[in-house]
Amino acid sequence: MNRNTLQLFYFSTRGIIILTIIYIVGLILPLITEQEHEWRPAITSYYIIDSSRNYLSDFSGLIFYLRTLLMIVLFACFHDYAPNSLKVFSVISLSFIALYVVLHTIGYIGQFTIRDFNNNACDN
Repeated sequence: MNRNTLQLFYFSTRGIIILTIIYIVGLILPLITEQEHEWRPAITSYYIIDSSRNYLSDFSGLIFYLRTLLMIVLFACFHDYAPNSLKVFSVISLSFIALYVVLHTIGYIGQFTIRDFNNNACDN
């Protein structure tokens, strides 16, 4: 394995581990800090909870995208390390990760659009 590929491999694996821990903490922290004191089974409570702007969730989304970029680097290192007879499978896995990033980006943009639409509808 090339020395630069090995350094990229170690950098991306450590980055993925650190960003995954930050991502999980960013997803769990609002559940711990934003607890309601009483349970209200009304339909309006859903809109009250949903209309709050959660910037920690947006930060977790940014961390997720940084992590997926590091995953693309990691699989590119796997492609460089793979023998010539198995490079087809590494290209297939790399293209699946790229497709996953594109589809998740479209879903995330849709989530922002729906959430902003819901916030605007609740303000009126």
